[in-house]
Amino acid sequence: MTIPHQHEQSTRHEIAAAPPPRQTRREFAADLVMKLGAMLGIGGLAVRFGSFLIPVVPPLKMVEIPAGKLSAIPKLGATMFNLPGNKRVVVVDTEKGLRGFSPVCTHLGCIVRWHGDKKQFICPCHKGTFDMNGRVVSGPPQRPLDEMKLTVKGGDVLVVVPTREEAT
Repeated sequence: MTIPHQHEQSTRHEIAAAPPPRQTRREFAADLVMKLGAMLGIGGLAVRFGSFLIPVVPPLKMVEIPAGKLSAIPKLGATMFNLPGNKRVVVVDTEKGLRGFSPVCTHLGCIVRWHGDKKQFICPCHKGTFDMNGRVVSGPPQRPLDEMKLTVKGGDVLVVVPTREEAT
């Protein structure tokens, strides 16, 4: 049995009994600032990422856009009007009143033409035919022309279109 030297015993005893190093005030303040900065940075990124995943979409608002004069539409006929934003509307005078349609064919997006002698819309591309109520008569289109709501005020034909309000 060997007896440890006195110097070895005291070193072991000093190491075991040494208190953990204390943090100075300066180190504590630096750690606090760094941790708060990291939390704020991560929080800011989380908010931006969340707004990317779940965007704020403004509500739809119905707006009346002037299309043209009521007097420009022939009795039981149709007239195409240009709208702002490179859009068009075909206003048809039917037995039941005015109806508005998008002139875009529901087959491949061609512009249909009104044939007053037949009281039909005919697509020049694939001979899709629609009656004056926008319903498919023949050809490849599978659904009727898209209808647009109309109002008449003081001799003017107005098209009611949905638009997004700006978020406040």
